[in-house]
Amino acid sequence: MEDIQLWGQSIDWVSIVVNVAVIVLPTLATIIVTALVGAQALPAFRKLVRSLREYVDQPSDNAVKFLADQLGVTEEQVIAALTKVIDEMGKEPVGATKEAPLPLLPPAPETRAPDAPVEAVP
Repeated sequence: MEDIQLWGQSIDWVSIVVNVAVIVLPTLATIIVTALVGAQALPAFRKLVRSLREYVDQPSDNAVKFLADQLGVTEEQVIAALTKVIDEMGKEPVGATKEAPLPLLPPAPETRAPDAPVEAVP
């Protein structure tokens, strides 16, 4: 009789594990695939942006003429602005930012007296 009860309980546990795995494993797979695709997409996007530069650096380009007419500026000004934007977008990222990141928590208040001796911790 005890074997039947143990069998029913083990079926319940196996069912719980399978139900959790059916939800968790596809979610993890999706996250991994998204991360890998995203990691490959960013350099490809930068390469695409750099390749677009040749299409906006001539005063005879239709897009340059249209933008110059709409903005009321010369073609050279449009070319300079577009190439500057494209060059900035196509740059590879450089290390850390110049500004220090903001701390997540404020510094803890000092708990010892200002004139108390400082002891070394071994």
